[in-house]
Amino acid sequence: MGEYSVARPARLITLSREDARQLFAEGDPAGRWNVLMALQARFAEEAGRSLSLDPSWHVLQQALDDHAAEGGLVAARQLFAEGRRLPGLETERDVTMMRPDLVPHAARELAGIVDGWPRDDALWQMLQSVAALVDHAARDEYCLVFISGV
Repeated sequence: MGEYSVARPARLITLSREDARQLFAEGDPAGRWNVLMALQARFAEEAGRSLSLDPSWHVLQQALDDHAAEGGLVAARQLFAEGRRLPGLETERDVTMMRPDLVPHAARELAGIVDGWPRDDALWQMLQSVAALVDHAARDEYCLVFISGV
């Protein structure tokens, strides 16, 4: 992505295969957006299914990019707006998805950097929360969807 969007809240949600089928069965972009928002609302209070990110998520993305320059983090960098854009949802919002087969790679990468990340860094809590959600998704074989501007 290179440049980061204006700071705005975002959310990471996990989708089971059934959830993803429901989302992709909707052919109309407006309908697909409505399905995604309904899933997001359903998972908002469910542990291990959703994580609300404050507007500083882009700073975490930049930190992951900087860390990746030192070697690695191919999968973890795709968690945010650098992932695969969801077809039909190319709008002013960033909506990207990470396939379930890539999620375990991101979980391993994040676990490795959480341990070495300075706990006094303002991003540590957000990084730890993201790593926990990604680990949960990896165990459940779920995909991850990142939505900014919600």
